[in-house]
Amino acid sequence: MFDSFLSEYDITTESPELMPKYTYAIVEPLLEPDLMQVVYQKGVADLRHARLFADTEYRDLADKGPIIVQLSPQNDSFTVLKRRLEEKPSGCFIQRTQPFEFVFDWARQRLTIQTGQAKALLRYYEPRMLLPLLCGLNQDEKASFVSGISSIHWFHHTWMALNARGISDQSIEPTAGYSGFVLSSE
Repeated sequence: MFDSFLSEYDITTESPELMPKYTYAIVEPLLEPDLMQVVYQKGVADLRHARLFADTEYRDLADKGPIIVQLSPQNDSFTVLKRRLEEKPSGCFIQRTQPFEFVFDWARQRLTIQTGQAKALLRYYEPRMLLPLLCGLNQDEKASFVSGISSIHWFHHTWMALNARGISDQSIEPTAGYSGFVLSSE
């Protein structure tokens, strides 16, 4: 019954799998204070990470705000984070077959939501907010939200996923000067 409800919104109950080089996590560092230790264990030095709020209008919160990290099959960071995300609502997984910079731009561009003249921080990476957010978007807004990624996975009572296939036939690349995610007035 829950699956049929989710399917109305293009959401599935699907556990994430590690895609080598193309799996990223957005994590709240206040809930995962040893995040960098988990990600860089066993000397995997070529992974990238960045603070999402740095160089944005939320820069004053950058040290306490979410971090996006690239995950590697060379250590068990994906498995450890997956288990931790099941224990507490500290983030989500993003998958895209593009380098870190593209995913970072995608993630940063969705931090601000705009409707008319009003702007606000959109904590889309917070797993308890993803289902209501995605269910509240019309098809065009959902296509705009997922354009540029392959999927987003989160855990809230069960693993859920929104796969971009079929939702957005357009391949919108992140653009410089993007002012945020825009909602219709409907």
